[in-house]
Amino acid sequence: IQISYLKLRSLCSADTSTPTPDEKWLSNLEGTRWLDYVRLCLKKASEVAILLGERRRSVVLQESDDRDLNCLLASLVQLILDPHTRTLSGYQSLVQKEWVSAGHPFMQRINHFKRSDKEESPVFLLFLDCVWQFVQQSPTAFEFTESYLMALHDSTYNLFCSTFTHNCHWDRIRGSQRHSSSQTYTPVNGWRDIVREKILLNGDYKPVEDMKAVPPTVWEWSLFYSHVRRKQFRNPVYQVRELAVLNGNGTGHNADKMNVSNSCSVYLLSKGSLILQSPLFPRKIGTVSKRTARRAQSTESLLEEEKPSRSNVTTYSPIEDLLFPISVGPWVTLWKRCYLRYTTDMTQHDTRAILQRPA
Repeated sequence: IQISYLKLRSLCSADTSTPTPDEKWLSNLEGTRWLDYVRLCLKKASEVAILLGERRRSVVLQESDDRDLNCLLASLVQLILDPHTRTLSGYQSLVQKEWVSAGHPFMQRINHFKRSDKEESPVFLLFLDCVWQFVQQSPTAFEFTESYLMALHDSTYNLFCSTFTHNCHWDRIRGSQRHSSSQTYTPVNGWRDIVREKILLNGDYKPVEDMKAVPPTVWEWSLFYSHVRRKQFRNPVYQVRELAVLNGNGTGHNADKMNVSNSCSVYLLSKGSLILQSPLFPRKIGTVSKRTARRAQSTESLLEEEKPSRSNVTTYSPIEDLLFPISVGPWVTLWKRCYLRYTTDMTQHDTRAILQRPA
């Protein structure tokens, strides 16, 4: 992903004083493989969403550190299944939960201080590009706009915010609080300054050592963007719909009428392949029997394997408001406004048909 992103950035920031033929430029764009990664992420998210939303199956996302592609895939699946994540507040909660609180290593992946490029990889930027594809294909289904996504994109490099400048939540707490001997931590109240509390309780307002100012979060947009710019974050053509959410998973009110088989199939997503596991899923991945792990090449083959076990299951209607992206061919386009904004000649690229959607 990192190599692909560097190629894309180099292509989009190349000197345009010498015009490049459209065919060659488009060929170089495909050669970066960035759009291939976007298509792959959208495709895998759709496959997992079908198993979760329509077939009521469980999918286990397997990753060594569980803080990179798992964050990306889980976020895209929720965008497909849950309409609330397509609102401004819902999308903010999604990023805060799946990326910030889950401990995505922003400091290593974005590499703000350029200390070492071994762990650098724009996984979060790839996720924003995938979300932009959603917004482009279904503009009325999202409350936020492209301007909002670009603000998030630029905020990943904002060192004045604490949201995207740490590797985990613990580092974020340590960077935002002064750990002096007078402070204590409780799960409910968080960090407390015992000395300061005693001074205020006794009415003694003598100045004490000031605590280090807490950096703002990226969600405090008023500190960095004008009112006019913030108004562009909200989509004026967004179609508000009643969200029938049950247990926070986007399931409608008819969920209690669904009769799901007790023998639930479990799929393991590992190295880009969905694997049907045995009924009793082992605790250790190394103990998975090779005879029970059947690799599936597509979602259709997975669903065909399920038919014998679903013969006694009562049929039900699929969840409403599912939003599946199109991940084939020209439907996945280049995010021109984001990647081409720093070129010396924007008009040259704007007039090109860069993998545009067919009429």
